[in-house]
Amino acid sequence: YLHKVYATAAWDITRGDSSVVIAIVDNGVDIDHRDLISNRWVNYDEREGEAGIDDDGNGFIDDVHGWDFYDDDPDPRPAAGPNNSHGTHVAGIAAASTDNRYGMAGAGWNCRIMAVRTGRGTQIFYGYEGLIYAAASGADVINLSWGSDTPSNIERITAEYAVQQGALVVAAAGNLNGPNIDHYPAAYESAMSVAAVDTADILYAL
Repeated sequence: YLHKVYATAAWDITRGDSSVVIAIVDNGVDIDHRDLISNRWVNYDEREGEAGIDDDGNGFIDDVHGWDFYDDDPDPRPAAGPNNSHGTHVAGIAAASTDNRYGMAGAGWNCRIMAVRTGRGTQIFYGYEGLIYAAASGADVINLSWGSDTPSNIERITAEYAVQQGALVVAAAGNLNGPNIDHYPAAYESAMSVAAVDTADILYAL
């Protein structure tokens, strides 16, 4: 995929910056992964504050690296077992440590990963709550690799809110093998829709 998106040419211009925060709103991110740990986002108000206290007053106690909306706690790591690695996989594509002789190369070498767990396995239950959290917490890019073919005014307004906070909302087009149908939140005007292709630039359909 790095060759397909001309990553090496882009890296001659920029390799990401530690001031850029990419929120992964998904089924959890292994923030202790060897290829991610040095690029994880840190909420310094909470890290340097008092345990058990909402030091930054955002309504989430001890959210040092993100939040888990599925279990309602400050640990955004995924559950154990199969089908729970998707968020970690996406985080690696976005900003795994690069040129470290380990694992994979992330597109944004030095960007920070904000982990927002909103589901389990292949199911996302609190995606829009996670979107609001990421936007309010200052994420510059918010990745939503999920969606459905059902629109909602509340969801549309939520995506617009994130953009108003200065975030770029990147959402999955769906890659459905069938008629061209809108997939949300990717189809909202406020979102950047992204699809997958194979090595021949042909849509990779599910």
